[in-house]
Amino acid sequence: MDDRNNNTLSPDPEEWAEVPDPDFGADDYFALPDSGVGYYSLEDAALLAALDMWNAGQVLDVPVGEGWPEGDGPRVRKGIEPLQRQLLDALARSVESGLLEAVVRRRTLPDSRPVPGHTFVRLADLEDWLEVHGHMRGPVIEAAAAVFVDNPWQVACAVARDRAELRHPAAPTQPQQHGDNAATLDEVTRLKRELQEARLHVLHLQRQGERRNGAGRRRDDLGARERATLLKLVIGMAIDAYRFDPTAARTTVPKEVAEAFALLPCADDIAVTDDTVRKYLKEAAETVLAKKRS
Repeated sequence: MDDRNNNTLSPDPEEWAEVPDPDFGADDYFALPDSGVGYYSLEDAALLAALDMWNAGQVLDVPVGEGWPEGDGPRVRKGIEPLQRQLLDALARSVESGLLEAVVRRRTLPDSRPVPGHTFVRLADLEDWLEVHGHMRGPVIEAAAAVFVDNPWQVACAVARDRAELRHPAAPTQPQQHGDNAATLDEVTRLKRELQEARLHVLHLQRQGERRNGAGRRRDDLGARERATLLKLVIGMAIDAYRFDPTAARTTVPKEVAEAFALLPCADDIAVTDDTVRKYLKEAAETVLAKKRS
């Protein structure tokens, strides 16, 4: 029976806490070709490549996690962290220089650099990139299977969950005892699966929170030194290109700038209103130029 129809048992509707379904960031994959099948974020690609190199015997002096198949485990992952960071830096540089094709879903505010967790490369392109750098495909990349589901959203969710499993693999299962009841073993297996699902969900939410906090810190940094520099650029170009007079009571420069932006080929991405231009010209005049006059 549904408890929500029983007034003696159901809580006040306002007390219900809505918990989102664990899609593990499927929105990003849904926006990619083929709903993300065969795509990995730069972070996941670096992890996949590091694990592949270890399993191919190209990473030395990394302890093997006992009982973990494919040479995977907490101690192995701890050991390959330096390699993973090097790979991530190299992948990011290759994307920025155009040597590695990628789909960039998000950029940083201060310098417009691709955000690794929201920049995606195809597995085939990653393999080619690794081959150029001297690594032929190993067993981990070989086993990176595509996901086949009819519904595009289900595909994206399945891909996102697979990437979450790559970042946070389930713990190894203990050997079954001969005396265990089959029904009990089935129940234990089901509970372990649900526990792993909940664990992945919590880790995904933590990851989202860390990214939001990081974005907030970047915005704070931009509000100090970088913001002052950008305001200097704004006021300088306005004075030079549009003969903007900060002391004038009225000016048509904001309208002219907005109309100029609207004519650019990328107008849909960078369109601004004259009110927005006026606001930042005013801020620049009151901060940058005020310092010069004082």
